[in-house]
Amino acid sequence: MKAVTHARTWSFEHSPDVIRLPRRIWLNVPVTSSRSARLRPVPAGSDSEPASAAGASGSAPVQEVNATKTMRDIMSAAPVCMAPGESAFAAARAMRRHATGTVLVLAGGRLRGLVTEQDITVRVLAENRDPRATPIGDICGGELTTLGPDDDVAEARRLVRERAVRRIMVLQDGAPVGVVSAADLALDPDPAPCVRPDRP
Repeated sequence: MKAVTHARTWSFEHSPDVIRLPRRIWLNVPVTSSRSARLRPVPAGSDSEPASAAGASGSAPVQEVNATKTMRDIMSAAPVCMAPGESAFAAARAMRRHATGTVLVLAGGRLRGLVTEQDITVRVLAENRDPRATPIGDICGGELTTLGPDDDVAEARRLVRERAVRRIMVLQDGAPVGVVSAADLALDPDPAPCVRPDRP
């Protein structure tokens, strides 16, 4: 008696995203955007993604990523500067206008100190002093922590930890060019050493 072989065929629905295969056989096959999808065989032992030329010959070489940042990269440039004879009221108005919490005090083109919004609150308003008659030279902090624009951000983090300061002045040739706050350092995470494949 002659054996009869029943051939099973794959049927495709009208939707290009549905592929109906024989019972109990389902494959995760990407479907093209056209209505006539083509099934491409994958060689045995290969992953879902084709190996690159570098991967096929062995492990790809790695390249170290240089993630070093400087103060120039994260500082707030063009800080607000005022003379020491300006009033605390004028400094507060300048802070609001420029959306900042710090005013640098310059005397003769040199940095003398800085005034913060906390200085105005604690040293003027809390002491019941007239902000229009109180010069910022009387309330500014004189102990400053400074770095250059090309100094490493890691040095700024060290100074913030060791000296418990909240702001670091960035000076270039003795003139202030920026300010870096503790909040700026918090928003800029400490980069961890990392490597990446050296792709051709």
